[in-house]
Amino acid sequence: MNHRIIRLCIPTLIAWSISAAAEEWTFRQCVDYARTNNISLQQSRLVGETAGLSLEEAKAQWEPTLDFTTRHTVGNSPWSESDKNTYNGTIGFNAAWTAYDGGARSAQIKRSRLDTQIAALETDDVMRTLETDLLRAYLNRAGA
Repeated sequence: MNHRIIRLCIPTLIAWSISAAAEEWTFRQCVDYARTNNISLQQSRLVGETAGLSLEEAKAQWEPTLDFTTRHTVGNSPWSESDKNTYNGTIGFNAAWTAYDGGARSAQIKRSRLDTQIAALETDDVMRTLETDLLRAYLNRAGA
């Protein structure tokens, strides 16, 4: 019985997969697919995200740095004549802020901002090139 069902289902599945593969895509479907799956476009977007993170890091250089440290030691001397337990603790707090660096932080922020803009423009350029190539291929296919 199971073999009979399998023999009936296999041709149906093959016919369904062939009809699904023969489906014509619209230009918009091609572009949407390319926007989500094109590797060059994804790489360009990642470069843009990295540039954005570098800009945030450059802006963070204006903030002061704060450090907090603690150290604790406990000792136990069960055979001594004096107090059996000892405790020592130290706490440290350090803060630093660069008052003047010759304009290096400002220059880094400007450079990072330009890198972010360049990455966005390159992503737009990759998308336009992709859409142009898709349109050319789509029109050649439609004209054939």
